[in-house]
Amino acid sequence: MASRKSKVPEWMALCQYWNAFVENVNKDAKAYRARITAAQQRFETFSRRHMIDRLHNEAMESGYSVRSSLWNCVFALPPWG
Repeated sequence: MASRKSKVPEWMALCQYWNAFVENVNKDAKAYRARITAAQQRFETFSRRHMIDRLHNEAMESGYSVRSSLWNCVFALPPWG
C-alpha cells in the first residue's frame, strides 16, 4: 500500500529510513551517543513530567503524603490496594 504523497510503499520507506539510521550510527557511534545524552539532559531540564517525577520522589523520600482526598497521585496505590 502506497501513501498518497509517495509511490514508495510504507514498509519500503521504513526500511530506507532504518538503514539510513543504522548507517549514521555506525559511521559515528560516539557522536550519536553524545546526541542522545544531550537530548536526555534537555528533557530533564525542560520537561514538566521530569519535574513532577522529581517532586514526587522528593516528597516520598521526605515522608510527605502524596495522596489527598481531592487528588490521587498517579504513583500511589489505589485506596483498596
